[in-house]
Amino acid sequence: MARDERARRELDLSAGLAFGTQYYRAPTPRPEDWERDLTAIRDHGFNTVKYFCQWRWSHPGPGEFYFDDLDRLMDLAAERELQVIINTLFDIIPAWVTHRHPDCMMRRQDGRRLGPTGMGHRQIGGVPGPCLNHPTARQLREEFLRETVRRYADHPAMWVWDVWNEPELTVGLVRQGPARDQICWCSSCRQAFAEWLKAKYSDLGDLNEAWARNYRGWEEVELPGEVYCVSADWTDWRLFFRDTVTGEQRWRSEVAREEDAGHPVMCHTVPPPIFSVFCCGADDFELAEPCDLFGCTTSCQIPMMADFARSAGRGRPMLASEIHALPGSTLNRPSPLSTTELERQILMPLFQGYKGFVFWQYRAELLGSEGPAWGLTRPDGSPEPWLEDCRDLAKLLTEHTDFLREGRSEPAPVAILSVPENEIFFYSHDGSHDRYWAGLRGAYRLLRSLGRPVDFIHPSNLGEASQYAAIVAPIPYAYPSSVAEDLKAYVRGGGRLLTEGFLCALDPASGMTSTVHPGMGMDELVGCREVSVTPSGRVDMRMSYGSGGVEPSDQPRMLLTEDIGGLGRDAALPGRLAEQRLEVTTGRVLARFVDGSAAIVENDQGSGSTVHIGTWIFQAYSETGMEELASLVDGLLGLPSGWASSPDVRVDRIETEDRAWLLLTNETEVDSNARVRVEGGFERAVHLRKDETLAEDGQTVTVHVPAGGHVIVDVIKAG
Repeated sequence: MARDERARRELDLSAGLAFGTQYYRAPTPRPEDWERDLTAIRDHGFNTVKYFCQWRWSHPGPGEFYFDDLDRLMDLAAERELQVIINTLFDIIPAWVTHRHPDCMMRRQDGRRLGPTGMGHRQIGGVPGPCLNHPTARQLREEFLRETVRRYADHPAMWVWDVWNEPELTVGLVRQGPARDQICWCSSCRQAFAEWLKAKYSDLGDLNEAWARNYRGWEEVELPGEVYCVSADWTDWRLFFRDTVTGEQRWRSEVAREEDAGHPVMCHTVPPPIFSVFCCGADDFELAEPCDLFGCTTSCQIPMMADFARSAGRGRPMLASEIHALPGSTLNRPSPLSTTELERQILMPLFQGYKGFVFWQYRAELLGSEGPAWGLTRPDGSPEPWLEDCRDLAKLLTEHTDFLREGRSEPAPVAILSVPENEIFFYSHDGSHDRYWAGLRGAYRLLRSLGRPVDFIHPSNLGEASQYAAIVAPIPYAYPSSVAEDLKAYVRGGGRLLTEGFLCALDPASGMTSTVHPGMGMDELVGCREVSVTPSGRVDMRMSYGSGGVEPSDQPRMLLTEDIGGLGRDAALPGRLAEQRLEVTTGRVLARFVDGSAAIVENDQGSGSTVHIGTWIFQAYSETGMEELASLVDGLLGLPSGWASSPDVRVDRIETEDRAWLLLTNETEVDSNARVRVEGGFERAVHLRKDETLAEDGQTVTVHVPAGGHVIVDVIKAG
């Protein structure tokens, strides 16, 4: 995808970091509650509210617009000095549009129309909205978007345009298989895909070579079928929809800027593993490109999501746009939210560099299957105990506004490589993205357990990877040749690359398995090549092709040949899927499988080095949490030391030149006295919430962190 070179608009943080809540999704809350609620929102320390502007609700007929509700809500916000995020929603198509243009709706492979219908989170119907490639539907979306932006561009409460709420193709109707239900098979998409293919391939012969076909005319080109397993055509088919979603986001952003010369534009995503490139068309790194700022739905229970979106934002201001602290439904009520849990919903993204926080939502929902849940208040608007906790959090953010505006989170020394083509390959063979994201999630959890920040990196910015001491490439089966070349350049320029089994085993551009493994010349980079493969567990031939056919085994299959990361020689470790037995060419053996063949090989290339592991240890860690695997990776990476802590307490930090905040988080069931070393020393270390001096003029500070709790330490750095 082409990079967006447009200058970004600045995010106005003059009111401090955004601390807010979603308030209005028509028709709730009711108008009689608005004045009281917005006053209470302000009085509890919030400075931001978010309103939904829904296409179906606000454009009820041709040429007819209804903004009476938003007009009043915007005025009420301005009177209370609340800044407003307007979130435009087009995934609820007006009934009159479907009546006039029935061909605009998305289609399954068999021609069945998808929707329009109502859902728990789109209660007024119209889901999933029109096909994004239907030209008339796009004209009608543009008409509504321009009308909306023009109306509020100069309103004193206006702060940010969020032009797409959780971008995906079907708003949750299709987020998994089967193949025949993947969207969209309508005539508009067929035509647009044909044009996309012609733009990608110089002529029909190139397409035939890539897809292993013998078409004699473009009109013969078929869409992928009802089953997976051949990945080249599915890769193009799903990348086309990735580009469709990305193009829609870019177009919406451009329209909003044309009608509003000042306010910044964003979208907010649901980062993986919940949304995927394959089913949802959502690629956060591409979606962030047109944005002035970027956001995501977050939960402190899944910190990887906030880190993934932050990495995709690449330096843009970040908003935790929907904090899901109180999820639930009519028959699945949310658990009471403790003060500790509520604080973590803010503190975890804060220490990941986020500059704004918006809860979903202020009032408990009343309409549909989401009610009565999700609220900071009870259904009648009276406060829940956790709303009172929000007042304390708002005070914390307000009292330290200058520091938090300027502060930057600790740079990550290591990045995890996520490649859309690789994700599509796994889905096209497994029929789900579970295995792919188990590998990346395992890598994230393992690296975070080592006490250092973690980034994600993507093909679009892999050429800028020199900032990282190391890159980790989990389950790297299908990388494009451009990714392989960027990895070679990174290593030869001084980087450290840790890869797993079946590196570049398949070329996603052709669907062809490599004849030499690792493929694409990566065998030279890692100093070894495959000589044989044995399953790492019991093979069940009754399993389908897509399942992999191997039942996982926790039996240790790798034996270290030297001490690594606190593990002694002969320490035994498990893997997953298979054992890729290796023949060393230029590398040296660090571990062997039980049959004596090489299992882990280290190699020097140029100014850098690689470690290749002939099995999938990150999936094993995802499933077992085995501490020995973390110790192994720690030793193999050799990352520069951070501000060390006790192994059972994680340390995150925000800092300016002369000050730092340390967030110490204890996720165990036992109290801990964490010992933290401060690089360069400090004049004073203070327990922030207790205003209690912990140490003065030193290098280390010991902090009591209760079981399951957290502590913020405010450090004034030495001279």
